[in-house]
Amino acid sequence: MILRRTGELAIEVDEHGWVARFPGAPVPPAGWPGSWLKSSQDWQLAWQLNHLIELGIAAPESNTFRVPYSSFSSLLQQGFTLPLLWSAWSPLSLDVTMHGRPGEPGCCFSVRWFLGDLEVAADRCGRYVQRNGHPDTWLLDEPTWHVLERISRTATGETRQAICSWAETAFIRDLCQEACVTMHGFLADHEIIFPVTLMPEENALALAPGSTLQIQELSPDVFRRVMRGWSGESTFSFAGRERWIDICFDDLQLGTLNQWRAGGAFHSPEKSPVNSFAGRLGYRTAVLRGQQTIIPVRLFPPADSDSRETVAPNHLTGVNGSSVRYFTAPRIQAAIGCYFEARGYEVILTSEGCRTGIAVLAIRDGSVLAVRIESPPFGDRLLQNAIRSVAALRQLVMLPYEFLIILLATVPADLKYRAEQQGIEIRDIHHLSDMIDSEQVTEHAIAAVARNRSRSTGDTVYRLKTALDKVPANL
Repeated sequence: MILRRTGELAIEVDEHGWVARFPGAPVPPAGWPGSWLKSSQDWQLAWQLNHLIELGIAAPESNTFRVPYSSFSSLLQQGFTLPLLWSAWSPLSLDVTMHGRPGEPGCCFSVRWFLGDLEVAADRCGRYVQRNGHPDTWLLDEPTWHVLERISRTATGETRQAICSWAETAFIRDLCQEACVTMHGFLADHEIIFPVTLMPEENALALAPGSTLQIQELSPDVFRRVMRGWSGESTFSFAGRERWIDICFDDLQLGTLNQWRAGGAFHSPEKSPVNSFAGRLGYRTAVLRGQQTIIPVRLFPPADSDSRETVAPNHLTGVNGSSVRYFTAPRIQAAIGCYFEARGYEVILTSEGCRTGIAVLAIRDGSVLAVRIESPPFGDRLLQNAIRSVAALRQLVMLPYEFLIILLATVPADLKYRAEQQGIEIRDIHHLSDMIDSEQVTEHAIAAVARNRSRSTGDTVYRLKTALDKVPANL
């Protein structure tokens, strides 16, 4: 896929990285003729490529300089724009369906591309994608690229494990969640957990007969209850509130569990080092059925961290670290209301279908924070619609409002920039997860907030005025 031709220099991308291709041996930018530098983007290319050559990131080959995709994340964080020269962030969303079950013959994935609600045909080359019949080239974000790479590897059998193994399926599912991909089939109906480690109750050094086992990924009560039905299998499934939960134990954990069931006392298995990639995802090395395998795990704060009890347990689902993207819209609104109530705000949930478009109002010390929740796909007029919704609310109750948009997806870089330019605070689904996990949000609290939802727009206005009347005049 060719991004740009300038003179005899071609800027291309392939399956492995970004490429500057020369007619002969690769020439550093200092030796480029003036005819290759016709635009500001050409000059940016020359400056940035020269710097990457000095850093050893742009590696010379027979007739090219190559920048691998694995370095894109750090380059973008450091302010380099080379990956986005002659391209833009992809507006396309993915729809992934898993056919069959992990490890079974015929298990495979199908991928569809969408531009908003419209399904489109697109060609992908590494981390770049083009819509068929259109000249624009788009750059995929890191999680989406990893999703497509892993699906491609399972289709070609390049993984060392069995095709569509439990570990590979778990990686694909976690990446789909990170990239806000719409999932169908097994991916939508199941959540796969590879425990980081087994722990004794109350951090005891040994597991004695009759003691309680714990894992970080499930609340102790849930894990204790489901383990009553465990009979020694390496993959143990049970029905959760919204989907099946599949717990996959490695060989060392299986040995520990069998000793525990036999009634012996022993020390906890050592915790394998956990690394991270593609944003918020973790992985570690373990032995599964006699083979050393890389498996996905969830990232948690250190064991001695004071925040562990507030970050790890998710009382909404019983599964620690679960994504809120599976909640219904009213449930998300109620959970956000619980978050602000815990921080001393008086919360008003607007009526369903409220004509202002505001979902939650949080009042404290005479100031009002208006929260709007947006689900993908996002239109070009998202910010304008948000501004209009505040204007509509201001017509009902004349006040200066602070405004917050929560996107149930990751925030595109261009949208974040435009929001900052207009003074609008915008947060993504990961921030929302952190907000909810930072408080002891219980089912009882969510139900209490939901029961107090406004019945109409008029009721919302009445409650807002009543809440403001309670504020002391000196504030």
